[in-house]
Amino acid sequence: MIIKTTKWTEEELTILEAKAELYTPKQIASILKRHGYFRTPDAISTKLWNLGYSTRPFLDNYSAAEIARILCVHPTTVSGWVRRGWLSTVGILLDIIRFVNGILKGFLTIHHSILKSALPKSTQKPLTTC
Repeated sequence: MIIKTTKWTEEELTILEAKAELYTPKQIASILKRHGYFRTPDAISTKLWNLGYSTRPFLDNYSAAEIARILCVHPTTVSGWVRRGWLSTVGILLDIIRFVNGILKGFLTIHHSILKSALPKSTQKPLTTC
């Protein structure tokens, strides 16, 4: 059996990376199709996995870098929380630590006072950007 592989274009990769954390592979396939590219959900899942993104069918997972960006802390701070056991992970894929929404909500509930005192005063109001 011969498998034809088409090299991913820069535009396809840009779309894929922009949609990776928001949509399922099937939804991304539809988005790519609207832009004139034809990729199967399996091809998209494989490419996402190769790029280090989660390919889980539900979209409530976060990387340590995403958590750090949202909370306006350095990524090593998030890694420190993991080492201390404050924040548990669901796994590591290509050196990217993944967390699910429920774990993150529990962490924020338990450690809210510590986080609030650690953040600069200017970021203790509702965050829009850091």
